[in-house]
Amino acid sequence: AALDSIREQVEAGLIDQSILDDLIKEMSGGAAEINESHPKQTVKNNPDNKKFEIISSSESTISLQAADNDNVKDVAADDNKIPVADSSVRVNVSVLDKIMNLVGELVLNRNQLVQLTNKLRENDFLRLTQQLNIITSELQSEVMATRMQPVGNIIGKFERLVRDMAKSSNKKIKLVLSGQETELDRTLLDAIKDPLVHIVRNACDHGIEESSEREKNKKDPTGILSIRAYNESGQVTIEIADDGRGLNRSKLVKKAREKQLYSDEELNQMSDQEVFNIIFHPGFSTAEKVTNISGRGVGMDVVKTNIEHIGGSVHIENREGMGVTFKLRIPLTLAIIPALIIADNSEFFAIPQINLVELVRLESAEEKALIEKIQDDHFLRLRGKLTPLFNLSKLLQLPQVHERSSKMNNQFKLTTKKRVINNDAFNIVILNAEGKTFALIVDEILDTEEIVVKALNAHLKQIGIFGGASIMGDGRVALILDAVGFISKFTSGMEQKVNELNKASEAEVFANTEVLETLLFKLKDGFTYAFPLNLVSRLEEFKVRDVEYTGKRPIVRYLDQAMPLIVPDNILKLTTNEVSYFKDREKFSCVVCNLRGVNFGIIVDEIIDIAISQSDIDSSAVDRDGVLGILFIQERAISLLDLYFMVNSVQPNRSNEPNIKNTKKKKLKILLVDDSVMYRKMESDALMQIGHHVVTANHGEDGFQKLASDKFDLIVTDIEMPILDGYGFAEKVRNSIYKNLPIIAISTRFSREDIEKGSKAGFTHHLEKFKKDELFSLIETIF
Repeated sequence: AALDSIREQVEAGLIDQSILDDLIKEMSGGAAEINESHPKQTVKNNPDNKKFEIISSSESTISLQAADNDNVKDVAADDNKIPVADSSVRVNVSVLDKIMNLVGELVLNRNQLVQLTNKLRENDFLRLTQQLNIITSELQSEVMATRMQPVGNIIGKFERLVRDMAKSSNKKIKLVLSGQETELDRTLLDAIKDPLVHIVRNACDHGIEESSEREKNKKDPTGILSIRAYNESGQVTIEIADDGRGLNRSKLVKKAREKQLYSDEELNQMSDQEVFNIIFHPGFSTAEKVTNISGRGVGMDVVKTNIEHIGGSVHIENREGMGVTFKLRIPLTLAIIPALIIADNSEFFAIPQINLVELVRLESAEEKALIEKIQDDHFLRLRGKLTPLFNLSKLLQLPQVHERSSKMNNQFKLTTKKRVINNDAFNIVILNAEGKTFALIVDEILDTEEIVVKALNAHLKQIGIFGGASIMGDGRVALILDAVGFISKFTSGMEQKVNELNKASEAEVFANTEVLETLLFKLKDGFTYAFPLNLVSRLEEFKVRDVEYTGKRPIVRYLDQAMPLIVPDNILKLTTNEVSYFKDREKFSCVVCNLRGVNFGIIVDEIIDIAISQSDIDSSAVDRDGVLGILFIQERAISLLDLYFMVNSVQPNRSNEPNIKNTKKKKLKILLVDDSVMYRKMESDALMQIGHHVVTANHGEDGFQKLASDKFDLIVTDIEMPILDGYGFAEKVRNSIYKNLPIIAISTRFSREDIEKGSKAGFTHHLEKFKKDELFSLIETIF
């Protein structure tokens, strides 16, 4: 900003150009001596019990200075105070790297001792091993902390970049930063710098419109570009979002066709997400002309390559006409990562948890029937969706490898121990990378642990499906599976087939039967309960020591916000005594649900499984508030719980009970369109409770057929539905003879962008689920 001000004064003739040149020359000559300041970082374990902060860093060194120490004050104020030189130390980065490597070796030895202790079960040895485990974990954490630097060191520099680009392109752009204090390993911070620059430049150039165009589209003339960083599930997520024009599917398809990247048939079969991912294709650009910013064929493919090279991922969330968000997920460090250990044919493999979706075990003949063979390829039909399935042992030809090694062992008179495996059940690991999902059949699923990543030799690298190796507790080597490389090598060409099969399967399911996906769990009373899966955001495990209280309400810090914790046992009054999950345990399981834009943690005793119910919700046997009804899942009666009731119980001011007495007497015939069995039942019951006649449909196409066969006063529809979503349904209604019918959208998608998009599609009104009072009041107002 200071340099910009000086340049303006030079242009105005207030400062001579030669003075500016001399100043720039002098500054550039001394640049090597100017150190960049960094926020404080604490190093707890040091002999003098001092705290240190990073005061400068370069490519080769990091400087630490004592901070918050009573003995270290302003040096210039008192000559008797300790000089800064005595309270700081300059550490070469290579030294930190060596220390990190040594800590890695210590972690390996720790893992071996823990495994040995579990076998021996000697009390004294067990106690010492536990202490070593704790010390090693703390040492690992502190050494990693010395390598961590705030993301703000990079994203803070984008203010000038955005300001310059806005000025050069005649646009108004406001940059909003948050989470600058979020920390990453310095090597990863360096690796993500270029990808972030590419995304920011693209947002300024392609995404955000000029002020005149924004005003024409009834937008604020100043575009907003936001960069947000936060910790999530053991990794760092960086979101770069703009409120510009978003990605246009037809434009991307046209460019891909012109460049002959895909056939017409392939493009027609692609989902929106697959079309958006075309921007990551090498050399792809939608720019009409080549400038110093756009159209050079270098850009988003670099982003994807660089992020995946460090074990991260890139995901696009598009809102056409309203903006786009790029979500980068980055591991905290590359040296030590959490992984799932599996065994197949007596060989060990490690799967980074960042790629892990879920684990499935098929035991009965009925469950094994979920594996289908279609055109020589195997698929797992899980909750109605087909996922490519591979047998890891066959894929890697492990039996042949063992046969050759056995001959070699016999030649040298060596013996190997064969693991005994129970082949009666199928253990399946489901993985995801680049937005694509695949499944592996393995012999054993062992455990999760932190592993130290070791580089591979040239021969193993050429295989393309291994990202490194690690040494296990018993001294064996475990190869680390690279999910991205696996997709490139084995699933190419299968994506279109999977999409076609899933679309056909989805149409068949919704045409013939209705399903409800549920999360099964147990509470303290020992019985199994269920939540609708579409309301569940994540499954988490929290430490009891992280629980805090606001009044009497327990909360935990989650995604940099206070998340209320809810105990269903007490709300449903399942026992006469108050239930606490915070006594006599270190951790507790939690189902995270996002309702009305707020995260709530539902504490459960045990998470069991995900299941599908094809039965209707039976409410005749419900004996208490908070239970929607009974479902039959695998021949068992399961109580489906009402999440909204539980939220209302801890936030009584958000009550959703219908205000029946204020509704008018006019009875309407309402078409209710919603793909969720649960929501459809709740909404239809509420509307019929106040006297209206309701006809239901389970997706937009079904709704339009019902519309043509009867006469209705009002349409109430969901947005996110298969076959034909709410937006498409509204557009179809508006282009038909029913164009004058009022359409009320009720959805969990309730942002300003969603409301504007709905208005363009043809919604008369847009309400947030599940606010009965507002719906009833609106109907009363309309009629």
